[in-house]
Amino acid sequence: MQKLWQDFSNKLRHRLLFRLQTRNLEKVKIMAQSCGAWYPTIFPEKCDGCASLEKPRCVEFCPNGVFTILNGKAIVTYPHKCVNGCTACEPVCHKKAISFPKRATVFAQTKIEDKRLLRKTVCEKCGKTFWTNREVDICMDCESKR
Repeated sequence: MQKLWQDFSNKLRHRLLFRLQTRNLEKVKIMAQSCGAWYPTIFPEKCDGCASLEKPRCVEFCPNGVFTILNGKAIVTYPHKCVNGCTACEPVCHKKAISFPKRATVFAQTKIEDKRLLRKTVCEKCGKTFWTNREVDICMDCESKR
């Protein structure tokens, strides 16, 4: 069983890395230039360390050595080794304990004092009250009618 998982894991890793290198190379380059920190977050309450296996899958899967094991659970030890835009280890986790920054928030240019928090506002056109994190005070319904 362990050997089968390793073979599958190696094939999947190579396939995903090949896709990243060929199809998404431009996207990865753009993300590397435009975003700050890009690394996974592991939720310790969800991570069980892949209890049925010897090692957590993410530790075995990541070719860059971002993860290590501490107290039987995976932790992000070397976040600087994570490739910007790579989320290949996220679907490997059966407990969904790995999370990455949202791509939209990575690209968003925000003012330090603004932080794009939701605010309640009234639409300038129809008067409807709605929540938004945009600077435009027009609801989505009125905006789609343009």
